[in-house]
Amino acid sequence: MICRMHIYFRKVIRPMKKRSLLVVLCVMMSGMCGCGMLPSLPDLTEEQNAVITEYAAGLMLKYDKNDLTRNLSDEELVKGEQEEAEARAREERLKQSAEEYLRKKEAAKMDKASNEDKESSDSGSKEEKVEKKENVIDDIAGFVGMDEFSVRLSGYDLMDSYPEAGRADDILSVTSSQGKDLLLLKFDVTNTSSADADFDMFAKKAAFSITFGDGSRIAQEMTLLLDDMSAYKGIITAGSSENMVLIFEVDEGFGDIAGSKLNVIYNGEAAVLPLQ
Repeated sequence: MICRMHIYFRKVIRPMKKRSLLVVLCVMMSGMCGCGMLPSLPDLTEEQNAVITEYAAGLMLKYDKNDLTRNLSDEELVKGEQEEAEARAREERLKQSAEEYLRKKEAAKMDKASNEDKESSDSGSKEEKVEKKENVIDDIAGFVGMDEFSVRLSGYDLMDSYPEAGRADDILSVTSSQGKDLLLLKFDVTNTSSADADFDMFAKKAAFSITFGDGSRIAQEMTLLLDDMSAYKGIITAGSSENMVLIFEVDEGFGDIAGSKLNVIYNGEAAVLPLQ
């Protein structure tokens, strides 16, 4: 039934001008109301009436939109097209960020399960366990196999949301939970080579956490931020630097990071970066 109506619209309505369209739509609506003006069509159910009415309304809006654009100046049309292109680009950027986030979240889940299995295995053989000296590093890049870069801690900050309001280069932000603050570890990522290079920490699937002086430990927050170092992928030109962050959630009133250390797990190996 719906197919017959679709053919009727395609063969009769679409070739007509706007005025003819309105007349035919009126006739169609009368037929759907049981007035007998389309005897070749049987009575429609309420659901079929709704489908056809929505389809017809869409056609009218399409023609109305076309009429409206005829009244716009060339400058207004160009501006409208630019705004539409920017909206599409923004939507695509958000879609890509969401896809990156899902991949990163799945990778973190797998790493967590792997680490839990490893810890369980280690705890089951304590009598055979030999205490190993910590692998202390001062540059994360070398540890994860990106020798053309230098990744060094530049500082930290505490805030309730990031990035700051008004920053235009990010379409997303992170806000702390009630009673919590965001601890931002800041890094300078520098391309120390003589050629442009791809910095792809996401592909490394490195896991980050902080161990505080009292022995407590928290994992990095998963975000969609464009400067989140754990998920960053992009070209950094030779000799230039990018500012990136790792974000953790801590209790309000958190003091400082003195005596803490950043734990980095990569390819089954662990290292620590002292936080001063």
